[in-house]
Amino acid sequence: MSSKARAARGVRSTVADTAMTLAGLGLGAVLALHFAARGHAAPNGAAGWLTEVGRISGLVGTYLAVLVVLMAARIPVIEREVGHDRLVRWHRLTGPWSIWLIVMHFITTLLGYSALTRTGALAQLWSFIVHVRWMLPAVVGYALFVMVGVTSYKQVRRRMRYEVWWVTHLYIYVGIVLAFMHQVKMGQAFMVHPLAKVFWLALIGGSLACLVWFRWVLPVARSQSMGLKVARVVRESDDTISIWV
Repeated sequence: MSSKARAARGVRSTVADTAMTLAGLGLGAVLALHFAARGHAAPNGAAGWLTEVGRISGLVGTYLAVLVVLMAARIPVIEREVGHDRLVRWHRLTGPWSIWLIVMHFITTLLGYSALTRTGALAQLWSFIVHVRWMLPAVVGYALFVMVGVTSYKQVRRRMRYEVWWVTHLYIYVGIVLAFMHQVKMGQAFMVHPLAKVFWLALIGGSLACLVWFRWVLPVARSQSMGLKVARVVRESDDTISIWV
């Protein structure tokens, strides 16, 4: 291996390590928001512990979803130095954890409040939807997360056309947006200090802005500036299509 290749590999390794370190620090900051808001008092009883697990899993699950968005944003400096293949592996590893934690948040929070109010889970869910502002969009967002999670399993994905699977996958971004307001309006971590809301808005808004800019706006702008046009579309076989530009 040449010295230039070794140097390039060293740079990629350093950037990857830095990215993972920043992701870890971000996770620590998210957990710090929760424990700073909760204080030193331990959760009280089964209901308290269930809602505690729900709050933590909701925060961490959403944070991992933000990381998934950033991995999918194809930010040039990250993709160039870390490598597309490695980002895809990280994406596939992080995505399921995000969805499972969001599912855990939904279930444990619902069970915790059901135990606290001594009502059934379905009755408590209906009460949330009817009486709690921004809860209906959050429930819809949760359903979208579950849909994306189910369609990501290999057995399900094999039965779907790639185009359908790809469009379905995009709904996770809609789910993040729908769940945002219930987080900052109801989340214990965001009720103590206004800077917590600013941090969360910057985190989610920044990640979605990167996605829109680098995946849609920038490619379209470059295509327009270069005058690229599709000359023809040729079907080479049943599963292969060539696009002449």
